[in-house]
Amino acid sequence: MTSRLSRIGLAPVVLVLLAGALAALPAPAGSSPGSSPGSASASTPVQLVTLDLGPGGRLRVVDAVPAPGARPADSVPAGEDVVTVEVVGTDGRVDFRRRVAVDDTIRAEFPAREGSDRLSHDRVPGPGAFTVALPVGAGDRVRVSSDGETSAAVSLPAQKRAGEPAVVPLPGYPTVDPANRVDVVILGDGYTAAEQADFVADAAAVADGLLDTAPYSTYAGFLNVVGVFAPSAQSGADHPPYQAGCPVGTSYPASCCPDPTAPASGSYRTTRYESSYCYYGIQRLLVPTNEGQVYADASAAYPAWDQLLLVVNDPEYGGSGGGIATSSTDPSGVEVMKHELGHSLLWLDDEYTDDTPGYPGCTDVDRKPDLAPCQANVTDATTRATLKWRRWVDPDTAIPTSAPKPSSVVGLFLGAHYSSDTYYRSCDECLMRYLQRPFGAVAAEQLPVRLYAGGWQGPAGAGSGRIELVEPGSASPSTATPLTLPAGTTQTFSARVLAPAGAGTRVRWLVDGVEVSSTEVGSGRVRLEWVSDGGGHTVQLEATDVAGTLHPTLSQRSLAHATWTIGAGGPRELLANGGFELPLGQGWQRDHVAASARVCRPALARSGECAVRLAASRTTARRLTSRPGPAGVAGDRLTLRAAVDPVDLRADARVVALVTLADGTTQRLTLSGFPRDRDDRRGYLPRETSITLSGQVTNLQVRVQMGRGRGTALVDAVSLLLREGAGG
Repeated sequence: MTSRLSRIGLAPVVLVLLAGALAALPAPAGSSPGSSPGSASASTPVQLVTLDLGPGGRLRVVDAVPAPGARPADSVPAGEDVVTVEVVGTDGRVDFRRRVAVDDTIRAEFPAREGSDRLSHDRVPGPGAFTVALPVGAGDRVRVSSDGETSAAVSLPAQKRAGEPAVVPLPGYPTVDPANRVDVVILGDGYTAAEQADFVADAAAVADGLLDTAPYSTYAGFLNVVGVFAPSAQSGADHPPYQAGCPVGTSYPASCCPDPTAPASGSYRTTRYESSYCYYGIQRLLVPTNEGQVYADASAAYPAWDQLLLVVNDPEYGGSGGGIATSSTDPSGVEVMKHELGHSLLWLDDEYTDDTPGYPGCTDVDRKPDLAPCQANVTDATTRATLKWRRWVDPDTAIPTSAPKPSSVVGLFLGAHYSSDTYYRSCDECLMRYLQRPFGAVAAEQLPVRLYAGGWQGPAGAGSGRIELVEPGSASPSTATPLTLPAGTTQTFSARVLAPAGAGTRVRWLVDGVEVSSTEVGSGRVRLEWVSDGGGHTVQLEATDVAGTLHPTLSQRSLAHATWTIGAGGPRELLANGGFELPLGQGWQRDHVAASARVCRPALARSGECAVRLAASRTTARRLTSRPGPAGVAGDRLTLRAAVDPVDLRADARVVALVTLADGTTQRLTLSGFPRDRDDRRGYLPRETSITLSGQVTNLQVRVQMGRGRGTALVDAVSLLLREGAGG
C-alpha cells in the first residue's frame, strides 16, 4: 500500500492526561480497617499495572510491565473521578495506597454539522481501564475502591511476551532523553504487519497537526513524539450495521447500530485493540474497546510515556476523547483534536453554555466547600478581586464582561461548564467552545504551567519530574564538586538550555549573587567566560521562561539553575528573591498587603518581571516578612541586599534583617532612607549592608516594611548572602 502522508488528517481526539490517570510510586499508606501500614523495601520493583474496573466493582488486571522510572503525579485534574488503589502484601497488610484520577467517560465532540465551527457534544460511559505505577513484589495483590465499594484483591499476571509491541521512529521527530521531556506516544490499530510504513506516515502527520497551533507549537521542543507499533491481523475497524431500534450498550463487538448514518450492511475486522464505530449508538464515535491492551502495549514498549494517542487505520470520519485519544485517518478532524488535547494535556474544561442538568458542579468560592475546584478556564467567582485569572484582565475590561469580544480579550463571560447562568469563561469564543479559534491567554498558559509543575515520567534516577530549562546533567564543568582555580585562570562555564520557540528563555549569569550578564536565547548551549582571582566564589546560571505564554507573574515557576562553587565558595544565598514568586527559604508572608500587591512591567530591575507593591497611608503600616532557615557561625560575614523603587514615597521605608544568635542575643542589618535617595535618582535603588556575626545563628528574619505616611514602593529583590569564614 502506498503512503498516505499527503492526505492524512485527524479526526476528533483527546490525549489522556497521564500525570493524573497514570499515577506512579505511591506514598506509604495509613492504617486501614483490619490492617496496619506496611513498609516496602527500596528494592520492591515498580510496575505499570493496567486495571479494568468493571460493573459491581469487578477488578481485572490487564497487564503489568516493569517501569523503574515511573514518577508520582504532583496533582490531579480538577473535576475528575478519583479511585483508590492499594497494594496488599502477602501478610494481608496494605503496603501502599494511592489516589488516582480516572477519566471513565468517552467524549463525543464533533462539528454540529458539516462545515460548522460550533461543536456538538456528548459524554457516554467509557470501558473503565486505567494504568497506575505501583511497587509490587512477589505474591502481592492489588485492589481498588471507588464510590464506597472495594473490589476483591487480585493477583498480577506473570511477566509475558518480548519483542512486541515495538518503538518505531517517526520522520521529523527524533527522540531525546525522556528525563526532561513530556513523552507523547502514538499507537495504531488496524494496521497489519505489511502496513507498518503506513502507520509511521500517519502517526507523523498526526503529530504535525497536533503541533501547528499555539501553545503546542511554542513548546514543541519540550515533547518527545514516539511511535509504538503492534500489528493487527486485519486492516480497519468494526462497522456495525444500521438497525432501527437497536439497543444501546457498551458490549462489543456490537451486532447492530441505531444511528441511521451507519452502513446498511456491517463489516467487522480482527484488530489488536478491537476499535469500533457506533460506540454507545453514535456512528461517529470510534473507540478502542480493548483499551487495556493499549495501555499495556504503551507501557511494554515505552514505560516513560506521559500521553497516549491512537490512530485507527480506517478512512471513515470518527474519533473520541477520554481515557485514550482516538482518531481515524479521515482528513477533517484536526481542529477537534486540538480542542480535545486541551482537556487532557492542559487540564481545561469545556466552555459550552448548554444547560445540562446533573452535570457535576465545581466552585472557586469558599462558601461552597462540598464542590471540587473549577478547572483553570472556568469559574463561579464574579468579582475582579476573586477572579483567578485577573492577572490577564486589562484594568479597562468590565467584570463581568459583555459579549461579543475578540479572543484576545480576557474577561469574565457568562456561560461555561454546561451552564448558561452559573459559570463563567475567560474567553468569549475560543477553542474550548468553537473550532477554528485560538485557545485564549488563560487556556494557553496552562501548558507551561503543567510543564513546570512536575509529575512527568522519566528513567529511574533521572530528572526532577518537571521540565527543567537547564537540561539536567548538561553543566560543564560538573557542579557536583567544588573547583580549584588559581588566580588568572580563565574558566568557561556552560550548560544546555531548553527554550520555547524563538528566544523564549532568559539566561542570567551571576557571580556571588551579582548579575554579570542577561540575555534571551533559544535552545542550545550557553557559556560564561570568567577569570579567577584565586578566591572563593559562586557562579550561577539561571534560566526563566519569557516566551509570553506564561504570564510574567508566574514566570518564576519556570526558574531553573546550575551552580558552580570555586574554592571555599562565595556568598551562600540564605534568601534570594527576584519577583516574590518562588523565593528560597520559607517564602514571603503578606501582612496587610492588598490582593493587587503584585505588579509587573518590563523595567523591573532584578527579575525583569515582577515586584511587590507596598502602599503606605497615614494610618496603616505595610510589610512583608520572610524567615529563612538558620545558618552561620561567629566570624561569618552576612550581607543584606535590596532593590527598591520608592514610587512617590513619603513614608518611612526600610528593609530589616534580624539575626538571632545561640545565646539569645540579636544582631540587626537595616536599609532605609529611600525617599531621600529618590530626590536625585530614578528607578531601582540597589542597596546593601553587612555585619560580622558574633556567634552561632539560630534564626534569621527579614522584613520589608513601611511606616505611617503615604506613597508606594516597588520591592523587586531582597537577598541575604553568607560568606563563610569571611570575618576571620
